[in-house]
Amino acid sequence: MASPPARSPQLVQIQMHLFDFYPKEGEEDSVGWLPSSSGSFRTGQTWHWLRSEQDRKIWYKLFWFSQAIPKHNFISWLAILNRLSTRTRQRKWTPAILDTCILCNNNSETNEHLLFKCSYAGRVWQQLSNMLAIPFTDSWSG
Repeated sequence: MASPPARSPQLVQIQMHLFDFYPKEGEEDSVGWLPSSSGSFRTGQTWHWLRSEQDRKIWYKLFWFSQAIPKHNFISWLAILNRLSTRTRQRKWTPAILDTCILCNNNSETNEHLLFKCSYAGRVWQQLSNMLAIPFTDSWSG
């Protein structure tokens, strides 16, 4: 079977050496997954092998629970990592974009502004905190 064409010089080198790995005469070829103690592929073991271990954050149970809505989890996770696609972030890639908040048209649209400082978002949060009887904060770090 022919290999697909390589897209880089490094892949050309790899493809040239792939055929050096034939089993010896009389030996049976086998596949083994090295990160697994049994040699068989397991998704969970592979996940743990690929990712770097870190301490759990104090907020993880707010988002990662069995009835959580994945879309909400993902957006919340992006917000915590300061990776929401705000106009300020978009402007880094496309300078022609105005970074003014789309909700209030007053300040630059950053995570802090969009979620806490925007007058529109503030009213939404205030109503939500009243309905749920929980305290409201207008600071990303507080």
